[in-house]
Amino acid sequence: MTIAMIFWSAVFPAIASGIRLHQNLMDKNVEDPKVNLMVDTNYGSSDVDSGDEWPDKWVDATAHGRWIAHLLDNDTLYDFLYAKSGAYEGQTIPLPDFGVPALKMASAIPGWKPKTAEEAKRVTSFPSYLALASSWDPYLVEEVAIAVAEEFKTLGANMMLGPAINVHRATQHHENFDSLSGEDPILGSVLTRMWCLAVHSRGIITVPKFLGKMEQVPVHYDNVTANITAWDVFYPPFEAAVDSGAAGVMCDASEVDGMWACRDMNVLSRDLKELMGFQGMVLTDHGAAMNYFPDPQPTTFERGADLFLNEPDANRLPPTSASVQAMQKAAAHVLAAIWHLRIDDESCELPCAKERKSVATSPAHSNTAKKAAASAVIMLKNEEDLLPLTKDKVQVVGLLGPAAAAPPKRDTPLDGDYFTGYNEEHVDKAMFSPSYGIWSRGKDKGIKVVQGTQGADVCVVVGGSKRHTDHWRADPETLDAVADAVANCTKVIVCLQIMGAVLTPWRNQVGAIMAMFHGGEETAFGWAATLFGDATPAAKLPLSMPAAEQATAEYWKEPLPSYWSSSFNAAFPFGHGLSYASFIYQDFKVKSRCRFPLCVVATVMNSHPTMSGSEVVQVYFKFDQHPDHPVVLRGFYKTKVLKPGQQEKAFFHFNHRDISLYWDRSGKTIKEDSWAPQDSLTVLFGSSSTDIRGELRVNSIKHS
Repeated sequence: MTIAMIFWSAVFPAIASGIRLHQNLMDKNVEDPKVNLMVDTNYGSSDVDSGDEWPDKWVDATAHGRWIAHLLDNDTLYDFLYAKSGAYEGQTIPLPDFGVPALKMASAIPGWKPKTAEEAKRVTSFPSYLALASSWDPYLVEEVAIAVAEEFKTLGANMMLGPAINVHRATQHHENFDSLSGEDPILGSVLTRMWCLAVHSRGIITVPKFLGKMEQVPVHYDNVTANITAWDVFYPPFEAAVDSGAAGVMCDASEVDGMWACRDMNVLSRDLKELMGFQGMVLTDHGAAMNYFPDPQPTTFERGADLFLNEPDANRLPPTSASVQAMQKAAAHVLAAIWHLRIDDESCELPCAKERKSVATSPAHSNTAKKAAASAVIMLKNEEDLLPLTKDKVQVVGLLGPAAAAPPKRDTPLDGDYFTGYNEEHVDKAMFSPSYGIWSRGKDKGIKVVQGTQGADVCVVVGGSKRHTDHWRADPETLDAVADAVANCTKVIVCLQIMGAVLTPWRNQVGAIMAMFHGGEETAFGWAATLFGDATPAAKLPLSMPAAEQATAEYWKEPLPSYWSSSFNAAFPFGHGLSYASFIYQDFKVKSRCRFPLCVVATVMNSHPTMSGSEVVQVYFKFDQHPDHPVVLRGFYKTKVLKPGQQEKAFFHFNHRDISLYWDRSGKTIKEDSWAPQDSLTVLFGSSSTDIRGELRVNSIKHS
């Protein structure tokens, strides 16, 4: 058996046999231990009578935590609340007298973040958070989250530093790849909820991050405008995490309006703990506690943080009565988190030498990574149905570009590679390059794949971005390869492996464009499966691709997500993504039998004569009484794979918050009545934020 046959026999059957990439809710077994995503989370359903689930209450866990915390002496409090690196990225001391195990922490990027090149060979490198966000598929996110949690278990960890859920409002930000939310709070909320519930079901604590990380400055949390930005845009994914029972939240090592994020009482104590009702622990990012302000300045414990990660010993201030009380309260939060998630003492004892040497990856996890990579490919352009590549349309494919045969990077400087984000401990294992994946699948299809442009019917450029300085453009090597292909080929396809939004000044010179936000170890499979039509693209942009460079160098000052801004000029808008299939939207209705303020339904039909595909139905709200308010996403639903002529109904249920606008005029506190429900609005159904297929004008919305 050849290497090519081994490659495809191992990775292709799931798609070749017709098993769809999207797992629809209706196919789930009610006995399946995995969680279900219900209607209160802005995700649609094909079930007209969907209900909701809520996590267990914190009452018992909090009481238990308080009881233990008040029995700890000052030295034990200090040792317990100052987590240090050791066998794990962070770890606390156990409290054996009380049956409290050590917390053993590692970052999820979204897979396990390896500490060494040897360890990287024993874990799965999944697609980046932004790649998962581009799937718009909470059930795929669930599958990945469960696989990651299983690897954490195997390696002895019980606490996951992740997911990263910041809503990025600057499309040119260099860390956009590290976000499960992309640039939208509703997208982030749905996916965050599913990730957290899936990981919790495997007995692992999640710590969504980074609360307080704002790309835009200045941000005044006592200012009305900033509060609108915080609660409308930035906070919803964190609220979803809290509602999903997240036992931890990580604050960031950055300043917001001159205040360190982990010392901001407005964010941590007022917004997170009081207003969102968070009862777990606030964990500081590495060295971010900034606990060196002497008395009478309150300690960081007094300002709302609970557990310090790798804080220098020099920052251990002498105890005062106020600081000890704050530390007891912090310890109670940490202990409540442990108790709430039922983290017991049956896991390994530090240093967990056996577990840390375990092989955590598995064929099942590799298959999940393959599915995720294929599901993350976004087709941005496809003129004259250039894709998929079939033998009746093309005989010879010319392959070029810097990412085609680029190996994963073996070291970990700020400059990364084409498979993972920079400074993310890169893939360090044998893996197939995109060129091999494309060549081998082309051979199976009877299509010759050659290096370079000579003799090619179609040229495929595989490039992207990998350096810190490339965060909003493809790298120079990619631009050179595109220019070469355009000059020497009549038909050009560009495949981008990128960290975030990039400029595409060459987009009108090529026939087709596909993008993948750093797809991990199975990038080759993702490209091969979609280019040759084994998988139909169904991913959508979780952020906009700009048409031109932003005028200001201070791009982080953008106040709103790109598609919320009327001045943003998009080459490819938020929510955009093409399919080999074609979809008709029809039968838009308000559902009369509804226990929510508003329920709507739409029908989607695949009108393509031969190609099957899955569509993401996006629901946007236009608030008619406030024409200056941007049109915003309020729900979405990914259909099952629809065969030609097949259709599916998508039901959407919207709660009080969904039909309301933030309306606080005090600028100091957020109350329930700060959300003003609207009497009327226009519901827009679309395939993207600009491709609107139908609308409903809704009057007399019920508010009770």
